[in-house]
Amino acid sequence: MSEEEHKGEQPKTDSPTRSRDQAEKATEAFRKRYEQYKNTCTDAASRTWRWWGRQLPERRLTLIFEFVIAFATLVYACVAMRQLSIMRTTLEVSERAWIVLKEVHSFNLEPDKESFVEVIMENVGHTPATSVVVLTGSQMMRKLDRFEPTYGKLTERPSRGVIGPGHPQVLHVPVRALAKELVDASKAGDLVLYVFGHMQYGDLTNPGRDATFCVYWVPKTTDFNVCETYNDSP
Repeated sequence: MSEEEHKGEQPKTDSPTRSRDQAEKATEAFRKRYEQYKNTCTDAASRTWRWWGRQLPERRLTLIFEFVIAFATLVYACVAMRQLSIMRTTLEVSERAWIVLKEVHSFNLEPDKESFVEVIMENVGHTPATSVVVLTGSQMMRKLDRFEPTYGKLTERPSRGVIGPGHPQVLHVPVRALAKELVDASKAGDLVLYVFGHMQYGDLTNPGRDATFCVYWVPKTTDFNVCETYNDSP
């Protein structure tokens, strides 16, 4: 093949006419399927109506009565299932433990000195929280950085195995000794001290519950504010 002939070849593409033909064929095939479906439904409805017309009045009443009974039974079953679901949910709520963040005591950060933040969690549920495991930690971050707790790096703290209903659990979260420059930056608002934790526990209805807490220190008041996220007790 000569170079001029090679340059003259163009990739083969479907012409607009061929594309229109394919679209028309697809439309026609769809129309035929629709007509078949419509005719089938119409025929079924006609057969049912003719069958109904051949029934004696007494038989018609019996069929209507049976249909009403079947429909009422279905409605009753749906209502019963809904009530059962509500009862299960109510029972779970009334028979579960529920650990939440109750209070964090005020705190003063001092340079070159390890300190502890006292966090109080409480079981506000109706049953004991069992097999309690507590993981706590603290982290200093720049104000503009996004905080994300690293539960996997936390160390387990001594905790009570069981927390009864209405009973608190006091946690002493350690804050490592910080240089004076870091403490001054925190008090100036350039750095933020976060205190957070994760509690795992079980109860009568679920052996795998958990609760998380997250607070950050406000130097002006020496108190802690609750983080917008990471405070969950599902």
